[in-house]
Amino acid sequence: MKKKIFIVVLIICLLVIAHLGMYLIDMNRMKNNKPLIFSNWGYSYVPPINLPEKEIKAAIINNIIKSGDSEKHHPNAKTFASMEVYLIEEEKKDELYTIYAWVLQEQYYIENDEIKQEGGSSIPYKFVVLKKDNEFIITDKVTPGDGSYYRDDMNSIFPRSVREDMERVHTDGTIEELNADIQKQVAEYFNK
Repeated sequence: MKKKIFIVVLIICLLVIAHLGMYLIDMNRMKNNKPLIFSNWGYSYVPPINLPEKEIKAAIINNIIKSGDSEKHHPNAKTFASMEVYLIEEEKKDELYTIYAWVLQEQYYIENDEIKQEGGSSIPYKFVVLKKDNEFIITDKVTPGDGSYYRDDMNSIFPRSVREDMERVHTDGTIEELNADIQKQVAEYFNK
């Protein structure tokens, strides 16, 4: 009888140790932002996804610059853009992505050896990007309407967490960072 109790206690102890080991392994992986092996153990944790963020962002910026350059008023104006990505959702594995971002776009030109700004915009976007033949193609871009449409459009276009982050764009330093990036691009482009 004592032998059976000892075996049961030993099995329970081994199970507890194994369970604790699995827990510690996953806690360490969460701490280091790695995919989990066993479970999230009730914690709010989303493992990292290897998204091609850099390539997607470059495709979007190039699309914005191309659109801006086609709509310029001054013949020598050049469009510059910078963006803060808030969320990338993968709709179809390695094929279709939805990107929520804030974009600062400005146009500059040189007149009398002086850099002048033609115009610009600072707006939130929802982009739909398709990966086809290793190329990222913007298939749709949506922005909220002006005035009385803005709030309702923001609610229908963007997830709540993204909206909450975007509401701080003018107070959290985001616009300043985007503007500094554009000023760097402008200085490099015009060699100033």
